[in-house]
Amino acid sequence: MVVTDDSELHQVMLSLRSHGWSRDLNPTLRDQLQVDHNIDDFRNLYTFYYAGFNLRSTDLQAFIGRQQILKLDDICRVRARNFDTYAEELHGYYSQDSETDLLSSFAYGTLVENRMEVFEHLRAQQIECRPLICGNIARHPFWIRHYGRQVLPNADLIHDYGIYLPNHHNLSTADVLSVAGTFKAVAQPKTMRDHAA
Repeated sequence: MVVTDDSELHQVMLSLRSHGWSRDLNPTLRDQLQVDHNIDDFRNLYTFYYAGFNLRSTDLQAFIGRQQILKLDDICRVRARNFDTYAEELHGYYSQDSETDLLSSFAYGTLVENRMEVFEHLRAQQIECRPLICGNIARHPFWIRHYGRQVLPNADLIHDYGIYLPNHHNLSTADVLSVAGTFKAVAQPKTMRDHAA
């Protein structure tokens, strides 16, 4: 526990508790960080301003998590089915490949040329999407502040073009087909081959 009467330290500690991102901060500070670091709306909630932790779990969450373990096999099967449906529907877009027997991802990652347009289109349809992992960690403010800028071409590809589509066990095949159709209506594929050229 941290007790302080320093409002700036309070905000920094809130960020450190939650990965180092800004989503739990005072809206004025959050908006200022976004402007200061030239972060677009798509990346804003997933940009790390500090080298933080993930210290948000509670006893109640642990109890719920233990109950979820009882449902894990079914959850994994549905997510795997959804992933396969996305892969079939989004032929021509980058798709993750794995040798594992069961790929149970929380999202479906791909690459698009026009990510901001896709983000805004999906958001208008109330479909959540987010950046593909953290992109290039060396382009996040906390890293630049401590280590300077670095060129990492493959990580930059993910940073600039990566997008996650939702894959939740409560999504039906019809839901996934709807998301894929909405996505394809505007998304322009970006391939690894494009990047190498």
